[in-house]
Amino acid sequence: MPEPTRILIIEDRPADALLAQHTIRQALEACQFQRVDTIHGVLAALEQSAPDLIISDFNLPQFDGLAVLALVLERAPLTPVIIFTGAINEDTAVACMKAGATDYVIKEHMWRLGPAVLQALDQTKLRRERQQAEEALRESEERYRTIVETQTEFVLRQKPDGQLVFVNDAYCRYWGKTREELLDPAWD
Repeated sequence: MPEPTRILIIEDRPADALLAQHTIRQALEACQFQRVDTIHGVLAALEQSAPDLIISDFNLPQFDGLAVLALVLERAPLTPVIIFTGAINEDTAVACMKAGATDYVIKEHMWRLGPAVLQALDQTKLRRERQQAEEALRESEERYRTIVETQTEFVLRQKPDGQLVFVNDAYCRYWGKTREELLDPAWD
């Protein structure tokens, strides 16, 4: 059985948090919730439980959704944040999206929360997979570069017209020239 999705809910109203949990569970059964309502609670949750997703109200007594976004981007940049609020303000929604929110769901449109959570989790999964693929590619390129550069045999690549586009160190040492000199089209 897969690990449950850890969701941090930043909400000062317990009833709104329970309603959000109920709505999310309709779309995603295997989930585990933690609710906090202070900035210290957010910090502790980010350090202790490493949530997979954050649902945050925008208007909280001590801070707002933009402060949450800034904190999450600093401490857990790959964690998606959905702003879930009663505030119906287009400027606020745009500011949140520009600040890094994954989505902005108005509490009156509660039905959007489940799909928004699934989409945010899918986007995060794809982003992590792409990051892993890029890292694997970098490692592969480094291994290839190390193999080619440590060869005592000549390794070179040239265009059909004979112009060199790559030479390894052994080739450079043989000709007593730098790579830049050897790759210069004027060199013969």
